[in-house]
Amino acid sequence: MAFWLLFVAGAAVLCGVKAADQTLEIDLKGPIMDISPMLWGIFFEEINHAGDGGLYAEMVQNRAFEDLSNVPENISQYKSLLPTDLMSTDNEVFVRHCDFQGYATPISTDLDCRDSSFALVKGLDGKNGTISFLSLNFPNFYLLSKDMRMVLALIDGSKSFVDGASFYQRPGLSDSSMTSFESAFMSGYFLAVNNSCTGSCSKTNGWPQCFDAVIMKSPNSSHATFSIRPSNAVLTATTWLPIGSAAIHTETMNPFSKTSPRYGVVTASQANAGLSNSGYWGMNLGKGKKYNLRFFARSTGSSSAPSVVAMLQSMDGSMTYSVCSEFGAIGGSWKNYSCQMTSNTTDSNSRLSIVLTSPGSVALDMVSLMPDALPNGYPFRQDLLDALQAMKPAFVRFPGGTYIDGMTLDKAFLWKKTVGPYWERPGHDNAVWGYWSDDGLGYYEYLVLCEMLNAKPVWVINNGISVREEVPTVEIEPWVQDALDSIEFANGPDSSQWGSVRASMGHREPFNMTYMAIGNENCGHKTYLGNYAAFYKAIKTKYPYMQLIANCDLTHHNPPATTEIWDFHIYTSLEDFINRVHIWDSYDRSGPKVFNSEYATTRGAGKGNVIAAAAEAAWMTGLERNSDVVVMASYAPLFVNDNNRRWNPDAIVFNSSVWYGTPSYWNQVMFSVNRGVKLLNSSVSSSNGTIAASVTCGDMACTTVIIKLVNYGATEVDTRVQFNNVHNGQNFKSAVMQTLTGRPNDENTLDNTELIVPRTKPVDDIGIQMTVETAAYSVNILTINTK
Repeated sequence: MAFWLLFVAGAAVLCGVKAADQTLEIDLKGPIMDISPMLWGIFFEEINHAGDGGLYAEMVQNRAFEDLSNVPENISQYKSLLPTDLMSTDNEVFVRHCDFQGYATPISTDLDCRDSSFALVKGLDGKNGTISFLSLNFPNFYLLSKDMRMVLALIDGSKSFVDGASFYQRPGLSDSSMTSFESAFMSGYFLAVNNSCTGSCSKTNGWPQCFDAVIMKSPNSSHATFSIRPSNAVLTATTWLPIGSAAIHTETMNPFSKTSPRYGVVTASQANAGLSNSGYWGMNLGKGKKYNLRFFARSTGSSSAPSVVAMLQSMDGSMTYSVCSEFGAIGGSWKNYSCQMTSNTTDSNSRLSIVLTSPGSVALDMVSLMPDALPNGYPFRQDLLDALQAMKPAFVRFPGGTYIDGMTLDKAFLWKKTVGPYWERPGHDNAVWGYWSDDGLGYYEYLVLCEMLNAKPVWVINNGISVREEVPTVEIEPWVQDALDSIEFANGPDSSQWGSVRASMGHREPFNMTYMAIGNENCGHKTYLGNYAAFYKAIKTKYPYMQLIANCDLTHHNPPATTEIWDFHIYTSLEDFINRVHIWDSYDRSGPKVFNSEYATTRGAGKGNVIAAAAEAAWMTGLERNSDVVVMASYAPLFVNDNNRRWNPDAIVFNSSVWYGTPSYWNQVMFSVNRGVKLLNSSVSSSNGTIAASVTCGDMACTTVIIKLVNYGATEVDTRVQFNNVHNGQNFKSAVMQTLTGRPNDENTLDNTELIVPRTKPVDDIGIQMTVETAAYSVNILTINTK
């Protein structure tokens, strides 16, 4: 950049400057409106392992052994249970497993099954149709005969079971068999497939122990679950791997936790065999750093109580960095074990190992490893928290996004299951984004995060709508009550039912939450408007101070009559953002306020490049100039673990040890830190139109002027800055310029985290006229001290 100024008789006179391509005129006569103090915030969604394997500091993946999403990799053990004529090399078999707890026949309530189970066979009786296994879809599945030798029916999971399922009938199967099946299924009874016993069958926790496959369905629901339970199945989640001669499986009998009943069992036939967990693509250890290990365990089987040793090791186990052997013999009852481990080296790709010192069998649950150095004792990864604090967000919108909806309602973020001790949280299948969530980052932790960031909570609630389901408005009352209870948890006195739960978790004082979004991108659903009205009435009646956000995009939908703030999402191209920079200029000032809670350049953006950031910054100047109506805005998504990129691009990229901000992240930092409090009247006149700008006062007295100047074009531009109506005493004493720029496709990487970051330099010669050189695809913030 370059400045050419000549001062004469106390005024700045332009002399010998380069010809200005564009002119920015700024009127200092007086601010024209307040800048919304809530304008720049962040949106946190559990996507891309943003929480689990990211901000949430837990280092063990699948600590509760509840995630069985990778069980199909161990499919060979199931093949003997399926029809032999389907076992050719052309047929592929997948089986998902789910235990049912406490249900008898007939089923009268919806099943709370964390992972709908099914058998999936590719090819059937010469039919060429292939059924793909997608975790995002409720699967088609086969019903097997009692002797497990015949496929009775193919049930089309894409259709409502109540409205009429589609059945594929094998040749030779009698119609009466199918009629009997359909009748039983529709009436809500379970069908059990017997493979291991005859006659009467005992039950444990509602499961008929000698039955190996069950279909269960509520008569009040259109959903069903199908479970195959092979005898002595070895269900090994791939996050836990055997060491030496050990075998690993999971069980649910006599669990440590009734709410999270599955646990791991490791059986060693010789000493020093056990299991390991490498966390989320390798655990990051620092030399001299301390880590706190905690787990629950009991011995199983008839052998003498074994002892265990825990170790921090290299990924292949060849090097050991810390050993903990102080646990003693593991008794036959569940007990809490813990120790502190200090790593003797730095290794960003390590693992936790637990081995038995003698032959035996041990049950393990809730195996947790956390850094000892946690910010204020809360379970957040410090460097990622620092990245958020640098953004100085006014608010945090959480926890979604589609994450709050769930693919089905049983997989939604149900906040009551995410509070209390972590070992009492069942976790849930984040099927929308394809991985399990332990829910250690629960409703309480999100509120704490807001407090640590000095940001207002914007709590997004599920309004009875998932990706595939909708609760009719006449049945929405329990969901409304759930929302009311969530406000009581956040704001209620510690003597209230849910306020006391908050207090028991260590926060007696209320969080003073005042914003709630009713759903996410649900306005097109047929029940949304009715559901919204029910939520609005109940919440405003009990908590009139709550500001409620509707997800009806007014550019596509008619909003509810009571809309106070509506949610606007835009993911688009560079060109489209530029074309839309001025759309809010003509917005009806008497209409509801706007929350632009999700925006990003997604076409031509690479993994987050300079040209994308320039387009977004231009868009952001339009938001700031219209913050009397666009009162809140946040980029999305916020985080991505580089090993699990479900959405692209993102603001912050990380692995187990390193993070970097994309140019879009630095946009957010620059605009938020330099947010201003009052808008000054300004206008841009140009010959080629690649400059966008907004100008604000940095304080109420306007002793600083903040000029945001974005060149979104492919060539360098000289911008003539002209101040009009300069007040007496405004002397333009000093200034600094921040610039974010680079080649259009430049990106930061984990190996080069600071290729594209803001660069700051002082500006020595300033006045009421100046020419500012702006590089192609650059974001520039000029802060001038006028006193």
